[in-house]
Amino acid sequence: MKSKPTRHTIGIEEEYLLVDLETRALVPKRNAPFFAACRKELGEQVTPELFQSQIEIATGVCKTVGAARKELSQMRATIAAIAREYGMAPIACSTHPFSHWDEQRTTSGARYSKIAQDYRLVAQRALVCGMHIHAGIEEEDERIRVMNRLVPYLPLFLALSASSPFWQGHATGMKAFRPTIFGELPRTGIPQVFADWAEWQAFTHLFAKTGLCTDSSKIWWDLRPSLRQPTLELRVAEICTHLEDTLTLAAMYQSLLSMFARTEDPVPHRFQKLVTEENKWRAQLSGVAAELASLERERLVPVRELVAELVDELAEDADALGCGSELRRANDIVARGTSADLQISAWQAAKDAGLDDDQAGTKVVDLLIGMTVDGTKTKYRPTVNAVSA
Repeated sequence: MKSKPTRHTIGIEEEYLLVDLETRALVPKRNAPFFAACRKELGEQVTPELFQSQIEIATGVCKTVGAARKELSQMRATIAAIAREYGMAPIACSTHPFSHWDEQRTTSGARYSKIAQDYRLVAQRALVCGMHIHAGIEEEDERIRVMNRLVPYLPLFLALSASSPFWQGHATGMKAFRPTIFGELPRTGIPQVFADWAEWQAFTHLFAKTGLCTDSSKIWWDLRPSLRQPTLELRVAEICTHLEDTLTLAAMYQSLLSMFARTEDPVPHRFQKLVTEENKWRAQLSGVAAELASLERERLVPVRELVAELVDELAEDADALGCGSELRRANDIVARGTSADLQISAWQAAKDAGLDDDQAGTKVVDLLIGMTVDGTKTKYRPTVNAVSA
């Protein structure tokens, strides 16, 4: 790499589920004093989500992955410490192992009430969490150019972040079930190719004029440009239980954008969207053990091979940006598995030890509680109703 890297600022949003420390189930309703205490410590960086058993945090605008680490570590630790005072704990995973959506309450407020009204049972079922990374890109056409080029990489981000193998007490047989639930909503999934910003605006204006979608924030694609902020938002990833996994994906995103800035764009393949949708499905099914179709090679390639090649390709950009160690951890994620793999292992170990499904689910939640705060300034101490093997 002869030229200096192009540094894009990043901002990260994480959504957590709140569990009761006695039952390990989702809390039945929002705890107002808990939320007020979080707001007192973290201000507007903490917000409610669609369900009362969820909470969302957001970093500020970060120049480096290291700065994002500092903020996320502090916020995870703060929320965990406050939650413990109220008999709760946050878990960073995209679906709860056993709680049921029809036992949850949606959050009050105009936006959430409108979502519940417009999307009905589909919205009531959407009890899932994600992780979004915003990249600062000032020039509007550049946002579209980068979006087009980034699309084929989306299944890799999903594979590396898979954290939803269970749904309502059932092992789904998948590593990432969240996209199936979230995909019931309209305007989700892989975005199409746009020529430029003007075409993107023409699309949003048409949807607004016809009444199909009058609020562009309800275009929930896996990757979308913002009409309100100069950012491109990566939305395909699940919420990573390990803090360091979140930072690895942030490093990969920032490094990819740096590489895109110094290299010529390939012409988008005419089957790009169709092939990416198939690859996303494979990532949902098998996570880091998946094989994805390569348009260049016209064959299936293991995720471990694709990740290793991408890490090598981005190494110089990442090192220049100061996130080389975080990027290289992508190979570690492939080697040990994602949160989904660890959850499945914990479930199976509990079953092998003679525990029933409810107890096995509790064991998975215990694992998630500990992993969520690992790497922060707080540590989980299981002192309430721990299930013994």
